[in-house]
Amino acid sequence: MPTLLMAVARRLMTMIVALFGATIIIFLILHLTGDPTTALLPDTATPSQIAAFRHANGFDRPIFVQYVEFLSHMVRGDFGQSLRYQSPALQVVLDRLPATAELMGISVLLTLLVSMPLAIFVAVRDNTAARALLRVTTVLGQGVPGFVLAILMIFVFSVQLHWLPSSGNRQFPQDLIMPSIVLASFTIPQVTRVLQTSLSEVLRSDYVRTARAKGLPPRSVYGKHALRNALIPFLTLLGVQVGVLLGGSVVTETIFGWPGIGQLMVQAISNRDYPVVQAGVAVVVVAFLVVNTLVDITYPWLDPRLRRAS
Repeated sequence: MPTLLMAVARRLMTMIVALFGATIIIFLILHLTGDPTTALLPDTATPSQIAAFRHANGFDRPIFVQYVEFLSHMVRGDFGQSLRYQSPALQVVLDRLPATAELMGISVLLTLLVSMPLAIFVAVRDNTAARALLRVTTVLGQGVPGFVLAILMIFVFSVQLHWLPSSGNRQFPQDLIMPSIVLASFTIPQVTRVLQTSLSEVLRSDYVRTARAKGLPPRSVYGKHALRNALIPFLTLLGVQVGVLLGGSVVTETIFGWPGIGQLMVQAISNRDYPVVQAGVAVVVVAFLVVNTLVDITYPWLDPRLRRAS
């Protein structure tokens, strides 16, 4: 229990520091993109209307003062009003969160369903041909950009074959097929390669050879002894890949019209909707750190040595 509490406490401190750093970077970058009044007010707006808009939203104050005020509101969960939707920015982001969580959940599930059996097969076979095939698949999977794969899938399965919808309106299960495949296509090869390498090393260890010598069935050798010890680097990478999926969701959701945070962030950046972008970044950072905290908590369960070390 002390180890668990210490891990959670460390992650909470990391979350606070990371969130603080992310808000500074995003705040400065957004203000360097220009004045949002040019994107939100019509061309016919008079100088007095522009001045009133800037004063009402605090854009006429020094940037340091704006950030301090933003930070004081953020710690209370208040990111201000969306300049475009005229509603609380955090609520605008949270309304899109279920769509992104749904897409990422299916993508992670697809990654697990493909990478784990493939990695186990290659590690157990342990021959040059299988490893070479996996290496080629890894290079191809990571070498093809997600937007290229998305466009190709739309052309083949939507335009030519008419099997799947070209845009995801989140009304039917088939709307998830192409976006989730595109989102998982970059993580599957890398995750498979890491698990295969880790599992191959474990299978060559002394305790696995001892388990085989005792006559234990293959299911016990591969499942209880080998796979469980090979999962730590696998889960570590999987936690990091959540950040990759969050970044990839921006492109994927934009191409397929999926109504998630990624699409919202692109629209908010185009409209210079500062509050929505800042709220979106905060939600993404917190989600990433929460997932990695859960990954850290599983380490002592997978490896009893970590529990004894505490």
